[in-house]
Amino acid sequence: MTEEILKALMQLFGLTASLEGTSPQYRLLVENFLKEHLNSELSQKYLLIFEEYAKLRTVEVDEQGQKLTSMRVSSRMLVICTHINQELTQQQKIIVITRLIELIAADSLITDTELEFINTIASIFNIQRPELDNILHFVNLTRIENSFLENTLYI
Repeated sequence: MTEEILKALMQLFGLTASLEGTSPQYRLLVENFLKEHLNSELSQKYLLIFEEYAKLRTVEVDEQGQKLTSMRVSSRMLVICTHINQELTQQQKIIVITRLIELIAADSLITDTELEFINTIASIFNIQRPELDNILHFVNLTRIENSFLENTLYI
């Protein structure tokens, strides 16, 4: 991946992490993603980009108390996804959307706002609904299995 694409991915990961408030788990997932692809010096550089975007206020509340993704964040996400869409192969886009879903599922809950965000990204990446549903189920099943394994006593 090019430097430009990695920067765009960190921005997208940061925006995604900021939807419902950041958690240390989000940072760890992104850090692991970066370590898979980069050396430790570059990982730190891109982790700072992620953290910068993760701090942005991305959700507003309307008069009825409904959470709304801010227009600024939505348009930024659209620009980033459009750029990524042109540069990545379909297989790489599947990996990106899977990582984004892992990121939002890290707190054991996928909110409507987060799901809407993922649906929009999947649409831009030309990922069909059945394929997205399979990825959502896969990430959820993997998370459940890992939780089960962590709480299992072997005799």
